Amino acid sequence: MLPLPQVRPEDIKGFANVIARLAELMSLAAFLPVVFRGRMSFTAARTRTAALKAAEAAEQRKTDQKAAGNKDDKDDAVAEEQEAPVQGAPTGIFCLLLCLASEVLRGRGLFVPAASGSKDSPVLVVVDKLKTVGQKLQKRHSDILEKSILERVSLAFAEVLKTQQVFETIHSLVMICVAVAALLNAAVSLGLPAIGQIFAGKRQASSSRAPLLFAVLSVVPVAIFGYGHFANLLKALRSVPQLPALCDALQHALRVAAVVVADADGTPAGFAMFQAASLLTRISSEVASGRLAEAIAPIRAKQDFWSLLDNSTATHGLISLLGTLWLAFGHLRRHSALLAGMALLSIAASPVTLALGWPEASKLLGLPTNEAHPERGLLRFTSVLYAGTAAATLLSGGTVGMLSVMLVLQLVARIHGTEAFASLFSYAGPWPLPAQQERLCAARSFLLACLAAGGGCMRDLAFVDRAPPAVGRGVLARAAKYWLTWAMFSATGAAGNEPQGARKAGAFCHSTPPVLMQRRASLTNRTAGNSTASEEMGWTNSTRADRALVQLEEAFQSAVRWNRWTPGPIGRGWVAMLLTRSSWTNSSLVDEVRRIHASSYFASSPAVFLILLAALGIVLSVCLAVYCRSEQRFGPSQKPDPAPSEVLQRVKSSRSGPPPSLLTSPVGSPSYRKASSGDTTIPRTRWLSPSLVVPSGMELVFAVSELVSAEKQQLAFHIVDLQGQPLSRVVVDEFGSRCGIFLHSLDERPLAWVRTAPLYEKRGGLPQICWPSGEAYGTIAKEDPLPNKRYVLRDASGQRLFTFNGNFQEKAVNVVNANGRLVCDTERCAAPTGNAPYFQVRVAPGVDAGLILCGLLAIDKLRRT
Repeated sequence: MLPLPQVRPEDIKGFANVIARLAELMSLAAFLPVVFRGRMSFTAARTRTAALKAAEAAEQRKTDQKAAGNKDDKDDAVAEEQEAPVQGAPTGIFCLLLCLASEVLRGRGLFVPAASGSKDSPVLVVVDKLKTVGQKLQKRHSDILEKSILERVSLAFAEVLKTQQVFETIHSLVMICVAVAALLNAAVSLGLPAIGQIFAGKRQASSSRAPLLFAVLSVVPVAIFGYGHFANLLKALRSVPQLPALCDALQHALRVAAVVVADADGTPAGFAMFQAASLLTRISSEVASGRLAEAIAPIRAKQDFWSLLDNSTATHGLISLLGTLWLAFGHLRRHSALLAGMALLSIAASPVTLALGWPEASKLLGLPTNEAHPERGLLRFTSVLYAGTAAATLLSGGTVGMLSVMLVLQLVARIHGTEAFASLFSYAGPWPLPAQQERLCAARSFLLACLAAGGGCMRDLAFVDRAPPAVGRGVLARAAKYWLTWAMFSATGAAGNEPQGARKAGAFCHSTPPVLMQRRASLTNRTAGNSTASEEMGWTNSTRADRALVQLEEAFQSAVRWNRWTPGPIGRGWVAMLLTRSSWTNSSLVDEVRRIHASSYFASSPAVFLILLAALGIVLSVCLAVYCRSEQRFGPSQKPDPAPSEVLQRVKSSRSGPPPSLLTSPVGSPSYRKASSGDTTIPRTRWLSPSLVVPSGMELVFAVSELVSAEKQQLAFHIVDLQGQPLSRVVVDEFGSRCGIFLHSLDERPLAWVRTAPLYEKRGGLPQICWPSGEAYGTIAKEDPLPNKRYVLRDASGQRLFTFNGNFQEKAVNVVNANGRLVCDTERCAAPTGNAPYFQVRVAPGVDAGLILCGLLAIDKLRRT
């Protein structure tokens, strides 16, 4: 028997801080699928109005062509594709609002201006830390330049996030940016379709927009009141002696409340997994630090367990445990793999596992280790992993993610003043190495081009209603203009002297502005004959910087007269066109460039690396946004629903001839041929499952297991084809908060569901067929008093949609629409798999097979009950 490894309490205690960071890392990773799916909903919402108009136009053309005896299958398929529903916030508006409120309480120091001369502000602490890290890295520049790019990035982030206070401040800032991005995506994806419907003349409000309206009406008055009385509220809050402890307790409670109110259907399972693992890991950090044991010890001694509610540490642990149980049973019980992943993450982040396993794992990974303090290596590794996760989460939001970052940073800068952030770049240092001067000069030119053009480019980046070519021209114009401007100033120097360092850097900068030099020379020769430019402008006693300024200003003033197609080096006409697209005036541009160059903003400092990283993030976000703008299909959460052949059946195409007749149809093939033209009694905008509408010229055949019974059930089975291959999934769950029968795709995407709670709540209750959001679509009722005779499906307004008649006991059922046309029939068939009895369902073209299936399942439950 192998001896168990020994773990000392001090070894476990050393990992408490790292475990707490792992918990925050998991809470951030939970929002990655939420932000990405919200971005896809935003992309879908932008084209929602156009899709509705296109669908109406296609419907009109379809009607006209039918009257003429023609068919247009292509328009029908396009209309079906464009009618995919648009979701809003994946987790729900209220969940995101509670998450934002929780993070604002955690990072409340970000929004409280520091007292004069005080250094206790979290923002000032972060700025001082960045300056310290910059100076430290600057001293080690010779060693850093020998490392790879990934090693440099890892070293920078590890040094910045080493201090716990700095990490908590940056984490609060990142989480606020993520929550704002998710809220912006949700507001646009819910608001734009509603506005489009209003302008299209559809005044009825959908119940799915009600949460957004309620949230806006609730938040806006509170925000206006807080903004108008900010100073008084701040004084009142500061007068409360126990305010920090109260905010910490309320912050944790709001976070758990957010995961409780998350939408059970739309919330990504990954969000629930990471949130549950984060809450358990938070409990592990309290165990490792010993605070939980200290809080429980007096309670156990007195045997008064009700006093747990009076202890903040014990209360946090109890709330975290309740939140974990809710996520596990409410969101993850149908996802066994993710439930196992949650358990593995929490076990891997436990104190004993880290104390025993991390030293060995770091050796296998080739990471530097400290045998006396192994937690330091894990702290560095966690910091780098956190930085990568934060960048991935914000970039997954696309343009809206970057806009939310800039919005939050502008708010913090407005509260604390720009001087606090300008001091980050106020110190200068020597040029690192002569061999690197050329590279640094190019980097500075590019950075100033991006940053100086930031104000104008942000207007171009927010291209909700702009085409990608227009955005590209605007960004390229500003970047080229400021780059050429800064290159000239770098070549001449701020005071007419060469820059610091060798002539190598100056040579690089001198190689950029010949376009302006040659253009100025041509303009001078054109107006003054053989006189030189220096004689005409009086450049005899002026410095090189003054000559460059005059030359640059004259070039900008003359740029509008340049011929766009004039031949010359690298296309002088195109450069002129780019320069004239700026919204800045000529004099203000020159003054701004002179002021920036005269300052030490771009002095040699490691902060340049951080700015380069931010510029790279902006470029990547632009690329992602342009890609989404050019997409004609919805993203993963709003992608066009799969073709019917991928959801329910391997479809048998009959485009070469007339549609096949239903073999068991007592009505006959003429009725079937009429039904094949489509179910015109249901408008496309009211389809329950657009992905399951049968295309023209095809039929759907699938088999359903007879497992539905009268009593409450909790089971799951697959809809299969005639060969037994699964096509979709049915979950009967009548013991949960949402009692019903749920229809899912194979990737667990909800398609529709049947609410069966009315059958058990009162006598004579009727099952309701609902959209995935929970909104009622229609009801099923038996209208003939004779048993097994007829059931009618009506929509929410009471209009009859389908009539089911036949022998329900033997599963010989025909379904006709409101016009009396046959759209579906059923019959018993051999079991494709297993021993349970099955019945076969055949659906005609142009019919919503999901609605038919929900009706059959509802009738089974209603008839047996």
